[in-house]
Order: sequence, then structure tokens, then C-alpha cells
Amino acid sequence: MTARGKECSSATASRVRFLKTILVQVVGRWHVVGAADEALRCLTDVFPDRNGPSHRRAVDTCSALVQGNTTPESAQATFIVAAMEGGHPYDEGADLEERLVAAATENGLLDMLLDLDEDPLS
Repeated sequence: MTARGKECSSATASRVRFLKTILVQVVGRWHVVGAADEALRCLTDVFPDRNGPSHRRAVDTCSALVQGNTTPESAQATFIVAAMEGGHPYDEGADLEERLVAAATENGLLDMLLDLDEDPLS
């Protein structure tokens, strides 16, 4: 993925993994979320609407998972509900590898279009 599509991923050694990696689309860009810290980053830094009850519940549950006070299943479920509440498409299907390639391609095309819009004469 491009740098603009990685806001939700990091290389934290102490991360608590979800059972399945989730792709979530926020404002036209796909983000990979496979761990509690990535989910928290998306919820707090990427999701534009941070006021809904499901959003607050997801932040609390993902924080609890990082602290070892809940299960990955619970945190993942609340993250998905928050994505649904915010109207963000998501994918956690079996063809995730294929979908990751498609998401990277979509983000790359979006980057190219944004670059063209910024300086059409270059």
C-alpha cells in the first residue's frame, strides 16, 4: 500500500492480533487492520465521525484488549460495528490476499489522481 494508505498499520512488537485481518475503507482509502493497536489508530486518527456510541464502545474494547482485559473476538466485533455505524465498507473475507492487492491498487490509483489534481502541468 502507499504511505497514504498505511495510517492504521505499525510495527509494534507487543500488538494483540485479531482473529482475522480487516480491510476498512475510510474516505475512499483502504486501511489494513489486523491488531488492536491498528484498530485504535483507525478509530482515533482515521475515522472522521468519532461521536457514535459504537465508536466509543470500540475504542474502549480495543483499549481493553491491549491491556489484556478482553478477547480479540470482542474487540474485532466492536470495531466492525463501529465501521458499520460510520458507513465505512469493510472486508474480512476468505479472499483477503486478493483484496489486499485490489486495495493497494485502488489506493495507488487514488494517489496518482490526487497528484494530477495538485499539479496538472507537471
